[in-house]
Amino acid sequence: MHPPCHAIYSSIPDYDKGNYYYQQSLQMREQLLGSDHPKTIAVKKEIESLHAETKLKSKLSGEDTIEKAVEYLNNKEYKKALNTCEKIVSQLEKEDASSPEVADVYSFMGVITSMMGDRQGAIACYNHALLIWEKTNTAHHHDAAVSYLMAGQLFLLDEQYAIALQYGTAALEIFSELEGVELLDI
Repeated sequence: MHPPCHAIYSSIPDYDKGNYYYQQSLQMREQLLGSDHPKTIAVKKEIESLHAETKLKSKLSGEDTIEKAVEYLNNKEYKKALNTCEKIVSQLEKEDASSPEVADVYSFMGVITSMMGDRQGAIACYNHALLIWEKTNTAHHHDAAVSYLMAGQLFLLDEQYAIALQYGTAALEIFSELEGVELLDI
């Protein structure tokens, strides 16, 4: 399976350059495939995601940033990473507690909490993110699909197979909508 554009373009630290490449990709796909093709729609969703990440970064002040939380996570300083995310959520919730940016941070907190060995805490974080995305009609994007998938894996580890299947199915539906069935590595 090829990595989604987001995995490549979001790793470019220069927003303008990443946005430029997204726009080029979008233009080519619209010309070759049409604007309603799943692969074209997937790039549109990735552009939305890039804009959301940029918006999130602009809302944060001080040393409490996603980059700092990722740095802590990479250094296996899980409590510091989680604490940083909690501060970020606190900052963001002052403006809008149900914004997609808050959901993004909760999803990341799910990753951290899972790495700390707290499956139930991680599931709670993923579910909180999914609830926000559902309320804001932004649940059909890559991050939501990943959250469904990650929570489903945790239910699978807890041998809650029916729930794991529900979450996995939700993830598959979003991925197939965004990337087309032929792109999925099933």
